[in-house]
Amino acid sequence: MRISVTTKIFFIFCSLSLVTLAMGLLVYFALNELAVSNVKIRTFTDFKLQVKDLEAFNIDRSGRNVTSVIPRLEKELNQAELLVEDIKLQNATTMPDNINERLHDLDSYMRYYRQAALELENLVGKNWEIYQQNNRMQKTILQLSQKSPEKIKGDVIKIFTILEQLRDEIDEDNDAKKILLLKESRQNLDKLTDDSELLKIADNFVLNVEMGYLNSLAIADHRAFLARTSERFSEITNNTINIISLDNEKEQERLRHLIAGLIIFSFSLTIFFWLMTSRQLSNFLTNQNKAIEAIKSGEYEYAMPIITADELGELTSFMKQLAINIKEQIVEREKAEQEKKNLQDQLLQAQKLESVGILAGGIAHDFNNLLTAITGYADLALAKTAEDHPIHNNLKMISKAGMRAADLTKQLLAFSRKQFFDLKIIDINLVINDLLKMMIRIIGEDVILEVKADHSIKNVKADQTQIEQILMNMAVNARDAMPGGGRLTIETSSTQLDADYTKHHEGVEPGEYVLITISDTGHGMSREVQKKIFDPFFTTKELGKGTGLGLATVFGIVKQHQGHLWVYSEPDMGTTFKIYLPVSEEEKEEESPALEEKVQLRGTENILVVDDDRTVREFLRETLEFYGYKISMATSGIEAVEIADQSTMPFDLLLTDVIMPEMNGRELAVKIRQIIPGIKIIFMSGYAGRVISPDEVAAAPDISFLSKPITPAVLTKKIRELFDC
Repeated sequence: MRISVTTKIFFIFCSLSLVTLAMGLLVYFALNELAVSNVKIRTFTDFKLQVKDLEAFNIDRSGRNVTSVIPRLEKELNQAELLVEDIKLQNATTMPDNINERLHDLDSYMRYYRQAALELENLVGKNWEIYQQNNRMQKTILQLSQKSPEKIKGDVIKIFTILEQLRDEIDEDNDAKKILLLKESRQNLDKLTDDSELLKIADNFVLNVEMGYLNSLAIADHRAFLARTSERFSEITNNTINIISLDNEKEQERLRHLIAGLIIFSFSLTIFFWLMTSRQLSNFLTNQNKAIEAIKSGEYEYAMPIITADELGELTSFMKQLAINIKEQIVEREKAEQEKKNLQDQLLQAQKLESVGILAGGIAHDFNNLLTAITGYADLALAKTAEDHPIHNNLKMISKAGMRAADLTKQLLAFSRKQFFDLKIIDINLVINDLLKMMIRIIGEDVILEVKADHSIKNVKADQTQIEQILMNMAVNARDAMPGGGRLTIETSSTQLDADYTKHHEGVEPGEYVLITISDTGHGMSREVQKKIFDPFFTTKELGKGTGLGLATVFGIVKQHQGHLWVYSEPDMGTTFKIYLPVSEEEKEEESPALEEKVQLRGTENILVVDDDRTVREFLRETLEFYGYKISMATSGIEAVEIADQSTMPFDLLLTDVIMPEMNGRELAVKIRQIIPGIKIIFMSGYAGRVISPDEVAAAPDISFLSKPITPAVLTKKIRELFDC
């Protein structure tokens, strides 16, 4: 017969519950009686505390604010009377006759106490008024004494000083003899002066002191009465509390004996039930411990015996299933830890690339300033030198070398994500189609180029030149990875990156993307190489066949477009790059064909040039003066504001560097336009950082931007375009 653990526990519970119920009833009645007694004691205690509060209320009262104090005193007295009523109700039938008589006397004591307390408060208030009047009269006496004739002034003041001292001694000692001395001192004043006003105030002063003395005697009598009454209250309450406490002790002793008997019986019953169940539970727990030890040691298939056909047996089956679940959770945890490690590796790689990017951006910025002077002066010298001059070819070589160096700095800026982009709505399929012929020439005849275009993809907002550079760099890399020929596939599609994907890829936002997949059948890469391919100047090519900036540039451009770059490769299995660019809901603008015009490069406008690099400033000054412009130069934004404010001839154009100490180009432009509204502005920079955005420049027809290094032709053409548009 199967008896469930629940039924067994129910039998044990019922048996123990009956014993506990009997014990509980006894305890309940005991606690109820105890609670009643405690309420009585608490009421007496509250009354004692209330009397002490009243005593404290009436001791050392100064008499100030009598009108506000009396309501508070009334409140305290009312509270004491309520406690007296509670005491009478609670103890009307349970106390001996002599105690009951004392309790009934509390009413009359309380009435006398109320009357005496209120009278005391009024006396104290009156005493304070007398004290205040004496102080006022003392000041008046002092003022009148000063008006007495000089020969008696000192005596008059001396007498009043004696009066004041006697007043203080009377207040302190309550000595009636000193009142006689006070009056004698007053009579001495008649011998010195006949000033009626002074003598009248002196009489009132003596009278007030005498009244204060009598009032102090009354206060002392009332306080003595209140003290005796409080003692009587304490005597009654203490006697009553002692009687109640004695009865409580007897009742508690009786209940203790009953409860002790029930405890012994309950303990015996519990021991009996424990002996019945201990063997079964001991066997069960022993088997459970063996199972737990097996799980700890990794033996998840441990065969646990089922010893009972009840809930304990079901628990044994549960332990078996738990072991299986633990094994599954361990596998899941190991998988999650591996994913976490992958994310940490991605984060460390991103932080490393960010640090290198910051360094590369700073280097490119300084190089662009140097290259502005090198290429600028070379082009300016070419413009001033005849083609048959001996140094003409040398100057051209300098200019070409400078432009090659400028291309390198542009790649550094692209990697550091500080390059100034001309963002427009473009169709990726059209960009790829326009580059097909060039890419075919670059990859050579041994490589087959295959394009799989999804014509349903949406547009993206990007710099077309930079997207073209991505495609060209990827094509060159694919060609170099397939020296013996192969296949290069470029595929476009739409994709949605959800939160689950972005959770496993650092820095990626969920949303819709255009996906460019570029695959080759080359020699592939190892995992170690893949970790370094986006580092600047890292290359696996032979010396002289690569700068190590191709993929670093691609990485920087993609990140600056808020995109995502993913790579998969294995040695001898080819490589696949996936470039994700966020889609744009904006419509593509129709471009009208531009008409070729010959631009006049010379001008006579007044230009304010601002750059913190001296070499760049000198180049700009010499170039612009050569083309006929009037030039003023400043080394900083602060100096430029001062020049613009003090100039008698307003400037037509502000030509300023973006990144400068103290005040950047954007802040300078705002201040200059406050001085010269409508002035045209050209920003220059090796990189604009976050100071100037492409959208901001594109939206303003009177603002333009030049990327360093700057050549004379590009500079003068941009100036004329801005003035002549």
